[in-house]
Amino acid sequence: MLKRDLKVDTARGIACILLVSYHTIGYSPLTGLRLAADSPIAIVNSWLAYLRMPLFTILSGIVYAWRPVLPGHTIAFLKGKVLRLILPLICVGYLFAVVQMITPGANYKVSLEQFPFLMFWPYEHFWFLQSLFIIFIVISFIDKNNSLKTNKGFISIFFLSSILFVYRDNFTTFFFIQ
Repeated sequence: MLKRDLKVDTARGIACILLVSYHTIGYSPLTGLRLAADSPIAIVNSWLAYLRMPLFTILSGIVYAWRPVLPGHTIAFLKGKVLRLILPLICVGYLFAVVQMITPGANYKVSLEQFPFLMFWPYEHFWFLQSLFIIFIVISFIDKNNSLKTNKGFISIFFLSSILFVYRDNFTTFFFIQ
């Protein structure tokens, strides 16, 4: 059993607080606390955008590096990710949607037609669980094939990632609820 790293756990706690504060404060005057865009709190919240998600992403990589998928254990690894990411996505995501549907004045209400598909499209802040799961699927395949252990494999994945990044707007709109 790995011993917990207090520095990483502290950074994870800070990242969680920053993320919860972001969603509480809101990303525009129409969301969260509905503060004016020039409010000092809204401005600081906006500045922290360059820290919040990169911090979460870096911490996810560190934690993965501690316990990567082991050869021959890809299915067990992905089952664990389903329990830690997809199950909460389904349970909490649908509960969140129902609460928003029945709460007067909620920021966003899902239509009944959209409701069955919430776990397939990015919905509110739950998109991060979906994206992490997809990343874990991809990285488990990459690790299983030792693709990052050679220069050719690393360069190939780097260029593919770069191309996907440059053209991301051409295919990401497909995944968002319209």
